[in-house]
Amino acid sequence: MQNGYSQKKYQHALYGIRISVVMPNSKIRRDQRILLDKANMKYYRIENDVESKAVGRKYPQLECNTLGYAHAIPSYGPCKMQFKLSFDLVKGAKLTDVLKTLAISASGFIISERLRTLLESYKLERHEFIPVEIIDGKQTHNYHFLHFYGLDMVHCLDYQQSIFRITKWGFQDLGQKRFDSYESHQEYMKEYDKDYSLMTPLEHVVLKEESNDFDFFSFPQFYHRMYVSEQLKQCLEDNHITGFSFEEKFQLYKVTDLLKL
Repeated sequence: MQNGYSQKKYQHALYGIRISVVMPNSKIRRDQRILLDKANMKYYRIENDVESKAVGRKYPQLECNTLGYAHAIPSYGPCKMQFKLSFDLVKGAKLTDVLKTLAISASGFIISERLRTLLESYKLERHEFIPVEIIDGKQTHNYHFLHFYGLDMVHCLDYQQSIFRITKWGFQDLGQKRFDSYESHQEYMKEYDKDYSLMTPLEHVVLKEESNDFDFFSFPQFYHRMYVSEQLKQCLEDNHITGFSFEEKFQLYKVTDLLKL
């Protein structure tokens, strides 16, 4: 292994993604591995529920009345102006805590006031709440667009160990690639993505030791996949939050957990 590191891999299937942590060279005793396994942090991929039993007969559930504002939400960085988004709940769709629209390309979810209150007790990567009104016949409901806009997680990656899958127009596979840093990734996109057709989802993820302990995070610069901690997932389920679905869990081991042993 280059750069004086040995790599202990803990891999779990998640749409082809594998999670590893780079550890300094050292021999790990069997009892240390057992203790480390007990201290691991579990995360789940989270996305909008698409089952008709949960969200109704119509999906997506919303039709946007303010397309100009919806398209103005940036992928990176907070909104530079204040506005309220407005949506109609489509006939046949259910009013869930998390609602789906195709009008917003930025990373995030449209969430209820109840869900926003629950999230206040957890650690989220940089975000903002944009006010949303949901019109359901003669009733209007106050919602929010939870907009993730920070670069927090991109600086937690060990780029030389992580592997990206390069695709064109979402289906043409151009193979795997590694980058030296976030800046080198950006330079690559600037040079080769002239027509904005390339996507670079993470296929093999290696986190640095100092990676953040977020309960809710994503890698929007690479692909719009979002993840929640097991603690937050449990809270959402205990409070019967509707409109979310959870995919297979994976385990994320912290180097600091090992060093404490």
